[in-house]
Amino acid sequence: MRTSGESEESFRVILEHAGIAIAVLEGDTTISFVNLEFLRLFERAPQTVEGKKWADVAPVKSTEIIRRLSGLGPGAPPVEYEIPWVGLDGHGKQILAIFSALPEPGGYVACFLDVTSEIHAREALWECEDKFRAVFHGAAVGISVMDPEEGKIILSNLVLQKMLGYTAGELSGMRFAAFTHPDDVENQWTLYKEMVAGNLKRFEMKKRYIRKDGTVIRARLVASLALMASGKPAVVIGMIEEMD
Repeated sequence: MRTSGESEESFRVILEHAGIAIAVLEGDTTISFVNLEFLRLFERAPQTVEGKKWADVAPVKSTEIIRRLSGLGPGAPPVEYEIPWVGLDGHGKQILAIFSALPEPGGYVACFLDVTSEIHAREALWECEDKFRAVFHGAAVGISVMDPEEGKIILSNLVLQKMLGYTAGELSGMRFAAFTHPDDVENQWTLYKEMVAGNLKRFEMKKRYIRKDGTVIRARLVASLALMASGKPAVVIGMIEEMD
């Protein structure tokens, strides 16, 4: 049977090799233990952390966090925060902190993860999405993005919506046959399937579209296939230009 000292030492070894920054806090938020990953993440020496109150170590959002922790009992959902942090090199980073209550005699365990790169990735994604939307909806021609299997609309731009008289929500999920003149459906579907099968890189055709109000317009369609990294069909992109 292990002694309490051996059990505590085993517990510390597990925490040290957990691969994530961890701190154990007493009920009054005094820090009783931190692992090496915590010291690395917060760029602190052990003597500046252990035995100190949480507010003395990480003053950012301390009041708000401590207030939330006071009502956090065993079995309650963890409390999650994103804490802005400035490293010794002056560069800011964002740290995700998750606090959970320990059973009697009380206290908390907290895990910390640097999510700065994830935040930057999100920002880059949002910026990319903004640029995409500007180009997509600012184009002079109608654009449709369709699934390769059934020819259903996934995305449509403002020009195409105005051209056909449908809203984005109405077009989403519609097959192209639903707004194509019956006499042009078979020809387009044949070319569509040939392209998805890899026999054509693209195709273009003149066809008739049926607007929501039933009127017919003539347009030129240029369709191309976008592939996944694996080489499988991803989406079909259609460029539609109305003809006089």
